[in-house]
Amino acid sequence: MVIFLLFFTYGIFLAHKINLVIADLGRHLRNGKFLFQNPNLLFHNFYSYTHSDFPVINHHWGSGIVFWNIFKIGGFPGLSLFNLFLSLATFFLFFWLAKKASEAGLATLVSLFLIPLLAERTEIRPEVFSYFFAGVFFLFFIFPKISLVPPFTSDFLGQSSYLLFFRTAFGWYFSNQ
Repeated sequence: MVIFLLFFTYGIFLAHKINLVIADLGRHLRNGKFLFQNPNLLFHNFYSYTHSDFPVINHHWGSGIVFWNIFKIGGFPGLSLFNLFLSLATFFLFFWLAKKASEAGLATLVSLFLIPLLAERTEIRPEVFSYFFAGVFFLFFIFPKISLVPPFTSDFLGQSSYLLFFRTAFGWYFSNQ
């Protein structure tokens, strides 16, 4: 019952109308749409008028592809629901890990204080993948005795390849801010 109330509270904070004026969602959708037509999106400053020749690395191209495909299927409501469900899944994953590492009461208390902080960034942005994959990383690599971990994930090569792929495809935002 407690986890349901936590989910409901977090979901209330997350469920809202998309404000396209302040969100970068349009750029992420265009990246997903045009990436296969123009792979230069990965390495050139595609949206800059004054510095278009300045080399950049698009570190969140994977989220653009996911967002574009969801947008084609369900439009903005589909993107909102996807963001809501992925955010709730991420919250559940971290809550479950916290409960396993400590106790349910402490995990619940910390969650109550963190929900308003987590809900501050409610736009549909690539960091939702960063949070989710950070939880998966903790599940497989930091708490391997808690989860049913495939044997390859406990070695350095498995960890490095996981981090390299998800850092370059979805942007690992909390590591570069």
